[in-house]
Order: sequence, then structure tokens, then C-alpha cells
Amino acid sequence: MKVVLPVAKRMPQLGLGAVVLAIAFMAKVLAPHFEDPDFYWHVKTGEYLLASWPWPRGDVFTYTHAGNPWVLSEWLAQIVLYLVFSAAGYFGTALLVAALCACCGWLTYLSCRQHMDNPVHAISVALVSSLFFVTAAPRPHLFSFAFFAATLFILLEFKYFRQDRRLVLLPLILFLWANAHGGFFVGLILIFLFAGSEWLKNVFKSADALDPARVRKLGAWSAAALAITLVNPHHVHLWWYPVEAILLSGDAQMINEWQSPSFHMPLTQGFLALVLAFFSVQAWSRRRPDLTEVVVPLVYIASAFVSVRNMPLAAMALAPFLARGLQSMPFPALAIRRDAAAVPGRGGALPPLAAVQKPLAEGQAQFINWVLLAVAGLALALGYPAQSKRQAAAVATYLPVGAADFLVANRIHGRMFNTYHYGGYLIYRLYPAQQVFIYGRTDIYQDGFVQIHNAILGGRPDWKTLFERYGIDYVVCESGAALRQLLLLQGGFTRVFDDGNHSVLLKNTDRFKDIIERYGMPGAVRGEA
Repeated sequence: MKVVLPVAKRMPQLGLGAVVLAIAFMAKVLAPHFEDPDFYWHVKTGEYLLASWPWPRGDVFTYTHAGNPWVLSEWLAQIVLYLVFSAAGYFGTALLVAALCACCGWLTYLSCRQHMDNPVHAISVALVSSLFFVTAAPRPHLFSFAFFAATLFILLEFKYFRQDRRLVLLPLILFLWANAHGGFFVGLILIFLFAGSEWLKNVFKSADALDPARVRKLGAWSAAALAITLVNPHHVHLWWYPVEAILLSGDAQMINEWQSPSFHMPLTQGFLALVLAFFSVQAWSRRRPDLTEVVVPLVYIASAFVSVRNMPLAAMALAPFLARGLQSMPFPALAIRRDAAAVPGRGGALPPLAAVQKPLAEGQAQFINWVLLAVAGLALALGYPAQSKRQAAAVATYLPVGAADFLVANRIHGRMFNTYHYGGYLIYRLYPAQQVFIYGRTDIYQDGFVQIHNAILGGRPDWKTLFERYGIDYVVCESGAALRQLLLLQGGFTRVFDDGNHSVLLKNTDRFKDIIERYGMPGAVRGEA
């Protein structure tokens, strides 16, 4: 006799895919990566923009490049980050990070599920693609990932399931995207890859070509999506900004995620395995991929090999085509178990989910799913306090939390020299009372400035000449930095704070005399030169 659970009948529908993805992305709440320094200057920018109108056209956070032109390509995301962080703190921001990642995972799962009979297979493909969000930090690029997932989902629905009405959402998505993150051009590339591939299939009269009227409709909405990106604070200049910010600014030199992936790392090895699996499936599949199914994955695979930042995008772009290929594999466990072509009005594609899902036995599976989700939520609630302490320790280890406390408590002002990756956090803690030497927005700097910073911090032969050029009053740097050792040896600066990871050194002048007398440390500590 089957056990009937009456309470399960009253519960909202909750599928296995939703449960698995919800649990997976609850884990992301425990690892939001608040040690990322750029998060803090994005938050401070959001606060500044809300308090200022008209918005400034130049940098306000550095004294070295104050007023240099900047592009507010991320203003919408920065304001959202500030509002969430100011209202709900670290936990609320962690929830936002997890929600954006969950959105990507859910849309990827839906795309895979519509091409696979077995929900476990679809969940597996979606989870594999979601692994590349493990390192995602609370920055505006997360909005790019979510908008990319939504754009891809709409295009796939259009191509395979004749959901033409959803194309109207493309301009709206691109409008929000162009004001939330400079990566909006990735979405434009995706749209025009689909439109161009389908147009070429019509030109060459491919057997699997879409109806010409539908291709023209896709082209019209693609043009509208392109045009709407001009509605931003910088208009057409925003189209050039991604090239300026990435290729010409020096970001690729300073930021690992803009560099090519190292295949000595487990995550990049996993991506390589995903790419190999994709090509293997396409080779073994009973059906041959069409032009779109070849061009879109190849372009995003190539982009991921150029820059680590693009790996999550490539994984999302691969997932639905991988799922489609797996469904046609010549193996019993993966073979198609229904005649898709017999479904009327679907153009030979798979029927909607409602047509293939089996009713749950007396609601028991629903009840189990809700129990699993509740247990995962309870585990999150119990585990978060301890994890938040570990996260705070990681932030204090990587970023100058104690040093900033010291600067604020002693009202230290002047021309600061700071380590590059300290800049964002110091802006968050000290602005507007204090500007920084450098921070993560390298596109505002003059040519060679990043190299000047590196030369000073690394103690290269001309470091002293470069250092004295800026009239530095105090230094905030790593405890092991060559600059710190050189300044202590030469005697012009005194160390007043050192927590083993971060140091503050003040210039030996009358303005800092009292602080130096109170907190000054010997020029060298045990074990140092």
C-alpha cells in the first residue's frame, strides 16, 4: 500500500532540479569572496553616485589621477551593490551573489532539461557548468553572467521551440546590461552569432534553416538590442570602452582573471575536460550539429582560452548544446525514447516539460524534495556564523583591515602610497577624507603608471626617484614588501603599525611626531635585514 502524505498535496511544486540547484547555490552563500578588493570600491562608487548629481566625468578616488576621465559603465550594478550592502551587510550581499549564480544555474538547467528526457542528466550537465561560478566574487560582472544566461535561454527557446514573443525581452536585457556592466558586448556577440548563423543557413538553403520570416524577426530585434545600448551615460563611447578598459589599460597585467588560463589549476583542467567532452559528444552523437551549434560554442571556448573571466560564459554556452548531443548518443542510457518529430507544432524539437513529466506518486517525492531543501537551509543557518568568522579572517589577512582602523583612529591624512590591491578597500574605509595612490580601475591611469607602482613597491633600481616624485607622507603595504624594508633601512620613515600581514609607515616629519612617539617600532624586527 502506498503511503499518502496529505500535506504534500498542499505544497507548491518543487522539482528535483530546483532542489539540487538550490542546495548547490546555498553553498555559494558560504563562499562569497569578500576578500576581493574591487568589491569595496564598487560599493563606495554606488554610495557616491547616489549622493552626487550630476555625476562626475572624472576620477574622484585618487590624488594621482584626480579628474582623469572615467566611464560609468557599471553604475547600475554599483548602486545595487551599495543598497544591498548598506541595508543587509555581508550576509545580504552573499545572498545576492548566490541569487545571481543561481539564476545562471537555473536557466542553464531549463535549457538542458528541454533537450533531455532524464532530469538527472540535465541536472548533471547544469551542475558541471555551474562549477565555474565557484570563484565568482561580489562585483558587477555577476550581472553580466546572469544577463548572458537569460539572453542565451531566450535565443534557444526561439531557435528550438518557436518562442518568438520572448525576443521582445532582448532590448530590455541589453538596456539593463549596458548600464550594469561593460561586458554587455558579450551579449551582443551572442545575439549576432545566432542571427548571423541562422541567416547564413537561409542563404545557403540549409535543410535545417529556420523560416526566413523568423530570421528577419530575429535580425530586427537584434538591431533593436544593439541600438538600446546607446541609452547610457556615455552613449556611443561605451561601445569602445571594453577595448579601452581591457586591452589598452593594463588590466591584463594586474588581474589574473583577464589572463589566459593556466592548465596547472584544477578549475581550468575541469574546463578543458568539459571542452573535450563537448567535442567527443558531437563526434559520437547520431545527429550532426548545425552552424549555430558549432559557431556559438567555438567562439566562447576561444574566449575562455584567452581570458579566465570568460570560462563561466563558455560553460553556459556549451551546456545546452552538450545536453542536446548527449540526448542523441548511441547508448541505451542516453538514447532518445520518444519520436520528437511526431509532436505537432514543435518543428521536430522536444515537447515542453509538461508533456514529458510523470505525475509524482501521491506527492511523496514533493514532500522529500521540500524536506531536503529545509535540511539544507537549516545547515546553512547553522554553518553561516562560523563561516562568516572564517571569511572575516580571510578579509583581514588579505586586506588592510587593521591598518585602516589604525589610520582612522589616529586621523592620519596626507599623500598615501598603497599597494595596488589595497586601494579598493582603503577607498571604502577612508574616502572622502583620504584619497589613494592607486586602485583597481586601471583604465583611468596614464600610460606606464601601473609599472611605476610596481617599480616602487618592488624596490627596483629607480624606486626612490619615482617614490619622491609623488611627495609621499605615509605608506600602507604588505609586511613583506621590498618598499617597506628599504624605507626602514634608509631611516626616512617609521613603522607605526604592523599586524604581520600589513604595515603602516609614517614619514619622519613634525606632523606625525606624536603618533611616531606613541606607536613607533624599531627600524627592523627580529629576522629582518
